[in-house]
Amino acid sequence: MKIDDLIILGRSWPELLRDGRYSVCVAGYSEKLGFIRIYPTSIFSPLKTWNIVSVEVEKNKSDMRKESWKIVGSKNEWTTLDKKIKVVGNLGRKERIELLKRLAADSTESLRSKGRTLGLVKPDIISWELKDSGLEPAIQTTLTGLKLKTKKDFKVKPYIKYRCLPSCSAKSPHQQQLIEWGAYMWINKQKDRKYQEKVFDNLRLADSEWEKYFLVGNLAHKRKTFMIISVLRFKK
Repeated sequence: MKIDDLIILGRSWPELLRDGRYSVCVAGYSEKLGFIRIYPTSIFSPLKTWNIVSVEVEKNKSDMRKESWKIVGSKNEWTTLDKKIKVVGNLGRKERIELLKRLAADSTESLRSKGRTLGLVKPDIISWELKDSGLEPAIQTTLTGLKLKTKKDFKVKPYIKYRCLPSCSAKSPHQQQLIEWGAYMWINKQKDRKYQEKVFDNLRLADSEWEKYFLVGNLAHKRKTFMIISVLRFKK
């Protein structure tokens, strides 16, 4: 099936697959199909936030979540896969704000109860922190010789505690790991812990002049566990 109106809303920090491919999970929204997850995708793909793309997809048999798809030929045509993605536009600021406000009617609890695995929530942000993973940094090498860390190789991981607006039915606040590409890129570049923590300043979490939305999604093997895929924001 061809999706020709997919608006990219976020992508996670890459993971190394068992066969040596370095892959990114991308999530977005289609007016025709709703929320979409595409995996695996190349780290060099044009599936960047706010791009509108046209791409031919098929169901991912290894991921039975209804929002999950993969690009046709993702395994056998991996080296030329990006050529199958056509950027047909880019959402402007006004359209971005209108889309976020329209889609942010979810809460993590409502997503769970409806069996949905992707959604957009409006958060009442309580706190944030970098949690120690207890791991020593490591670097994974792909089949192409590219050397990069995966999320599990970072000594620290960003977490955000929040409640969903306008009302949250959860008994306690959500505390979810942030897996956004840009956040991990910042942490990866900084050697000092105090500068790594500035990732939260970059996201404008404490800035009341900025409106924030969280794109959240669950794990394929832990359906009740949700993560923050991206922090979408704009100045009021």
